[in-house]
Amino acid sequence: HRLHGIVKLPIDRIEAVLDAMSRARWVGRVGRGWVLIRDATEVSVADLYHLFVFRTGARVAARRSGQELDQLALELASGIEGGLQLSLDALFRKAAPAETVAGPTRVHAL
Repeated sequence: HRLHGIVKLPIDRIEAVLDAMSRARWVGRVGRGWVLIRDATEVSVADLYHLFVFRTGARVAARRSGQELDQLALELASGIEGGLQLSLDALFRKAAPAETVAGPTRVHAL
């Protein structure tokens, strides 16, 4: 319930996110909570983006109108890929105040 208070999402939505991250083998259940089971240096922002925002392997449905828009969306998504290669550890280190150099904190959600 600590994660629920931090992210302000319904518990069922948090569970869905954690389940997806579990299928990706990034987190795992421990007792009644969840923990990061993969080193944060091995998971990139691009990995999160692909799991939750834009699936690059997804096929675009054929449509008579909007094909140009679909193609543009794919080009834009692939264009930002380079900026997403940052690991989660590096992201948290960049975002942390100078005196705090630790990586992501492990939080038990439920």
